[in-house]
Amino acid sequence: MREPEKEVDRLEFMATQQYTIAKIAGHTAEKISERFQVWHDSRETNKKGDWEAGHWPQAYEHEACQFALKLHDQSYLPPIIYYCSYVDQWSSNLPHIHLAEHGLLEIWTPEMDLGCLMLPITSAAERHLKRVAEDTKGYGEDHLFARRVLEASTAWAPFISGGVIIFVRKAICGSVSDEEVLESLKHDAKFIEQAYETLVVTDDNVLV
Repeated sequence: MREPEKEVDRLEFMATQQYTIAKIAGHTAEKISERFQVWHDSRETNKKGDWEAGHWPQAYEHEACQFALKLHDQSYLPPIIYYCSYVDQWSSNLPHIHLAEHGLLEIWTPEMDLGCLMLPITSAAERHLKRVAEDTKGYGEDHLFARRVLEASTAWAPFISGGVIIFVRKAICGSVSDEEVLESLKHDAKFIEQAYETLVVTDDNVLV
């Protein structure tokens, strides 16, 4: 069990975040990779360890956020051939951590961070992801991420080759401690209470 962390530490170093992983194929993938290359190359500092929002032109940050919103809106439509979205309550920027050294094109904005990985992934990237996915001593958040990326990379194979994997990371709030999870099990969740408040039921239990 992880030890509860101080609030300031959680907010500074870890986050509850929503990840989107999508595979896009065909001509659209080529256009997207070209645009991500432009965004990636426009980063206004070359310091290897200095990554944060604000290092890109605001116009490109806005453009990237609009792209992420449209990706979500049209997630069920080809040529988007794989789409996965989930919440990770205890980690940091996993696409950057695991794929920055394997050709990931990135742009970080105040609202969200985006990445683009060309397919097929390199043999080095594949070995790394498989190692992370199978590491019994590693964190579950890393296992889940690595498995989803490997799953996306082979979606619709062998019918479709190439394409890109798109990553969208949106930080929601500070990380969640074990104590908070255990305490939450003792009460009704707020969203349940709020949902009940909106219901109107007659005396004979008819919903109106």
